[in-house]
Amino acid sequence: MTPSEIPAVFISEIKSAPLAAKKIIGRREELEKIARHLEQEDNLLLLNGMGGVGKTTLAGFYLQEYGHRYRYLAWVPYTGHFRGDLLRALRRSRLLNMPDIANEEEAFGLLLEKLDELGATGPGLLVVDNLNTEAQVEDVAQYKRRLPQGWKVLLTARANIGAFPGHEIGVLDEAEAAELFRRYYHFRAGDTEAQLHELLRRVGRHTLAVELLARTLAEQPQRNLAGLITHLAGCGLTGLDTHTGVTTAHSREQRVLLEHYIAAIFEVNIESLGPEARATLAALSWMPVQPHPFGRLCRLLDAGADDAADRLAGQLRHLTRNGLLEQQPDAEWTLHPVLQAVIRGKWPASYDACAALLAVLKSDLDTLPLPEALPLLPYADAVCTYLKLGAPRLARLCWTISDRYSDIGNFPDADRFIEAANRMYREAGDRRNMAATFQHTGDLSLSQGRIAHALECFSKGNALCETGYSEQPESDDWKNGLAISYERLGAIFQAQGKFEEALGYFEKDMKLTEELYASNPHSENLKNGLAISYEKLGDIFQVQGKFEEALGYFEKRAQLGEELHASNPRSESLKNGLAISFYKIAGLYLAWNKPPEAVVPYEKCLLLARGVHENNPLNVTGLYILAFSCKDLGDLYLSQQRPAKGLPLLREAVGYFEDLCARTGLEAHKNALEKTRQRLREVERTF
Repeated sequence: MTPSEIPAVFISEIKSAPLAAKKIIGRREELEKIARHLEQEDNLLLLNGMGGVGKTTLAGFYLQEYGHRYRYLAWVPYTGHFRGDLLRALRRSRLLNMPDIANEEEAFGLLLEKLDELGATGPGLLVVDNLNTEAQVEDVAQYKRRLPQGWKVLLTARANIGAFPGHEIGVLDEAEAAELFRRYYHFRAGDTEAQLHELLRRVGRHTLAVELLARTLAEQPQRNLAGLITHLAGCGLTGLDTHTGVTTAHSREQRVLLEHYIAAIFEVNIESLGPEARATLAALSWMPVQPHPFGRLCRLLDAGADDAADRLAGQLRHLTRNGLLEQQPDAEWTLHPVLQAVIRGKWPASYDACAALLAVLKSDLDTLPLPEALPLLPYADAVCTYLKLGAPRLARLCWTISDRYSDIGNFPDADRFIEAANRMYREAGDRRNMAATFQHTGDLSLSQGRIAHALECFSKGNALCETGYSEQPESDDWKNGLAISYERLGAIFQAQGKFEEALGYFEKDMKLTEELYASNPHSENLKNGLAISYEKLGDIFQVQGKFEEALGYFEKRAQLGEELHASNPRSESLKNGLAISFYKIAGLYLAWNKPPEAVVPYEKCLLLARGVHENNPLNVTGLYILAFSCKDLGDLYLSQQRPAKGLPLLREAVGYFEDLCARTGLEAHKNALEKTRQRLREVERTF
């Protein structure tokens, strides 16, 4: 089989165009223009036109007719964040073999490298569908120079800012519009050709409007063409301008006018919908415009039981027959963005209406492992944004959304949601949570290297906590918040190399945490917090060369770590924390020029790290500790002329570093791997 005969493979989660290409009417000439452009002129093309005119369908038509020219295909629904959307759509592809990297920017960079590698083995086609605003086109355009080599990129968008070569999609001609209408509606008594063309004129031969008209009439046996013309006239709608060019057809005025027409047709349509179908349609309008798998809808809409799932499936089929939804392969449904806007206008959402969905999203984002939680992020983002981040009860969910965005390294959205939560708490007069969100915002800024902004946020949080604690000194909540604020300020000054200032704050943190733990000695969280306080003080004293003081705090930290591990031996995080404490003690002895004393803590660290890795080889933190403890203990044995112990550990460390590099792709891990390999070669020549 020659390369050109190899069937194209979808590497995206979506395995076909989301709108069936068999629905296409006409467009053959436009299809050929698209093919010529991508084949002869440019690797990029943006299909633009007003919402509902058929851009997605035309992109799917191209995929159907010309997909055989490509070796790899990917369809990515755009939800507002190109980098995240591309990762969500492609990272699970077996062909790409992506490692589990949490940081979004690092994962995105590696994804592009892997797409380049695929592109070198055969041409690929990447379709990015449904960019609605100029800002969204700009979001994709910022990655223009980084788009994968060997791939053609086809975008669909309502706007065109000149960032990409464009092809404008206009309305149907009269014959095409009539053909589309007749696909769904057959003339009834009293219908005439003149009435049909009058209806088509009124809706401007707009693809979505024509199809919705036909499907609506088909589901309304008591109506005919004349009745629908009368209805539109009664709504004051005389006709869309079919001569208006595409460049103005997606202007705000024309878009709003189109939505009035769709809304008028929708008013007729909903007469055949029952209350459950209406509620489902309203809920779908709150969600992002993307394919919704049936299983996910069952979870989000509380239809887990068999009878509830059957009812939901029936409602979705009913809405599809009415032209309000598109059913896609693999039991997925999509709501058109124009219809979404109309439905939102008809049934505006409130917090109370969305409360059940919000509760499911918050619970799942809080409790599910990150890979399972990630597909829900666009849903939580969409609902909260639709509610304009305005209801104070949204604050906790916004905080959770920020945490998940932070987990994947999407810091702009993490900042956006934690700042929204902070504002909501401020408006509600909730000073304790205000302080906590200031601390969280500071953490985000610190992780981005924005030291000054982090210090400002931590200082605001600290001021609130000091005031609250002074007013309620008996409150453990305020005391705990104040301890955390001192720890954060200490971390800032530590990062700036201001160790005396850092020491002062860490000591305040330790004093408060010891008081909290003394009053609640059974709290695992407080014991762990106190252990971390001791570790912070040990770090400062070691940097200052005060090794005895540092050792005292590291040993206290290890003692608490052993107690925590003994009470919860299955906890990977506690076992990792204890391993790190022994690693720090060993490193302190080396810095103190006492290498013999470092052997035992290194051995303890290695034993714990092996246990974590054996139980869960996917634990990156455990693998990191294991790799470095093997390397360092191996070097220590070799310095003591014990090659029989040192060499196997260095060889083992190389294997762990190779695994770590494959899992994370981080440059620091690659450097550690190369240095360990070089050290092993030198030692093997010597011994």
